[in-house]
Amino acid sequence: MEEVARYECVYHRNSKDFKDKKKANCWEKIGEKFNLSAAEAEAEVRFRNIRTAYGRYLKRLKTLPSGSGRDAVPREFQSLE
Repeated sequence: MEEVARYECVYHRNSKDFKDKKKANCWEKIGEKFNLSAAEAEAEVRFRNIRTAYGRYLKRLKTLPSGSGRDAVPREFQSLE
């Protein structure tokens, strides 16, 4: 998540480069850093899966009644807060 945060054009929809080829190049750079295949955009798929899981986690928190013994944010989602 920290690496993705360095490239604003990847996640910020109001960025002028969001729908540009620069976005694809950024995903390629991120994938190279973590040895992921660029042809399948594996880095982008992993990021979207983590983001979706975090969104579902937040939605689940909203449905819990107060005082139910809710724990802190899980370790895997702490960098997304």
